[in-house]
Amino acid sequence: MPDASVTDQNAGGNLLYRLFGNPRSQTSIANARYFDRYFSYTVNPDDITDKELQEFVLLLKQDGNENVRIRLAELAQRNQNVLLGRLRFLVGQIDRDITERIARMLAREGALFYSNGVRGESNARAEAAALIGELILHCPGTPELRGELALQILKQADPLSFALLIFRNLSGADFFEKTKPLRDAESDALLPDSSNLDLREALVDRISAAARICPPYESLEAEDALSCLMLWHYSRSSELKAYITMRIKNNPEEAAHILDIAGRQGWSNFQFLVSMVDVPAFNEALDNHFSPMLSKGEWTSQVSLLRDFRGYLRVRQMPAKSPTLIEASADTEAMP
Repeated sequence: MPDASVTDQNAGGNLLYRLFGNPRSQTSIANARYFDRYFSYTVNPDDITDKELQEFVLLLKQDGNENVRIRLAELAQRNQNVLLGRLRFLVGQIDRDITERIARMLAREGALFYSNGVRGESNARAEAAALIGELILHCPGTPELRGELALQILKQADPLSFALLIFRNLSGADFFEKTKPLRDAESDALLPDSSNLDLREALVDRISAAARICPPYESLEAEDALSCLMLWHYSRSSELKAYITMRIKNNPEEAAHILDIAGRQGWSNFQFLVSMVDVPAFNEALDNHFSPMLSKGEWTSQVSLLRDFRGYLRVRQMPAKSPTLIEASADTEAMP
């Protein structure tokens, strides 16, 4: 320790003496019983060091997207959760430019958090979406600048289900509760007042465009598909109704798929379903799809769901009745 002060040198000497100077001591490294244990403690090979994180940030500042993307993929492949944890320590500690670059890169490379093409929501991808939200909300600047950044990121995020996760982190009641600690007494505007609507419309644009290639109820998991259909419905109900009517006319099995996604969440979603579709056309498509099964007397979970839906429609068409009579009618429909 040639460059250390006298005090530090003395302290270092005392430490070395305590560790090595008395082999009979149970705490001594020189004790044969404990020697191997001291030198078995190593850094986890999956860990991401502070130096590697600093190098990644420096690469963000100096290099183009391709090299940064490759490095991000390498770190994510090694340990996604550690990478996200390390990046989270930077939130609120870095300038606007680097904050934006990290948020954009994570959004564009969201597929890194989808293992083997599985679309189910994992802890890593949920954490990645939450981190992007935190980066946006802690980005230095005005609410308008943060709102524009959020909008651009939502348009760039890939895949669509990842954009949906980011949207959930930037809107709704959960967003309001989560961001309470970030708002001060004088101003509670982290994003512009119009931001929620702007973000929703941008996401619906993507949902609508993606649906021309593949319906959301075929490309996404059930929960995400239902969320996308709801967002589309509440923004552009006539567009969605026309889309579904066209789809089920040529592909009756898609009506059964939509029924399955909505119906398994309970009768409350039957109410949403009938507002989303042209009911006569939807029923006709269901008849075309289920007729072969019903004619053979087959009984499946989908056939059971069909009966529940038809029962809901009959109850819905009844004149106003007391709750007891409605329950009785539903019980009667459920009887074989």
